[in-house]
Amino acid sequence: MALAPHTDNPYRNPVPCIQILHCIESKVSGGLSTLVDGYTVTEDLKNQYPEFYKILTEVKVRFRFIDKEVILETISPLIELNENKSFKQVRFSPRLDYVPILEKEKLDLYYQARKKISEMYNSDKYRIEFKLEPKDLMMMDNHRLLHGRTAYETKEGERFLQGCYIDYDSTEGKLRHLKRKFNL
Repeated sequence: MALAPHTDNPYRNPVPCIQILHCIESKVSGGLSTLVDGYTVTEDLKNQYPEFYKILTEVKVRFRFIDKEVILETISPLIELNENKSFKQVRFSPRLDYVPILEKEKLDLYYQARKKISEMYNSDKYRIEFKLEPKDLMMMDNHRLLHGRTAYETKEGERFLQGCYIDYDSTEGKLRHLKRKFNL
């Protein structure tokens, strides 16, 4: 099955920042990687549907992951803004979010807005597709980009991607160290 565009681990606090996917094996047709720029979608939503943008930046939903050993959850809007009201990050994973109890009018507006942003995330206008080949490594900003994949036939062969995350602070700290070390 295809995986619709989503952000990983929206229930984590903080949400992992830099995601790395390493293609180990890909012997199938299909299974194309997809990326959607959440920032561009957010800006277009703000310009074309300001009431949807407003409610998606204000209503905080619960993101929750539960398994046998842990319950991870946080509460955040789908579009999170910085203190100065500029874009900070998107969180989008419809199977993991729980909308709070709202007055009917506000709830109706919220669901209209959520449907619209989902349509935009899933639109060909915002999505790029490409095939990761063995040894390819893709790095992306999980705060800004949504990712997914097209469907593929599992009977054709193997497809295996290994993933991990790097936080901004450790990456920025290493960059500052290298600049100091090399007098840059």
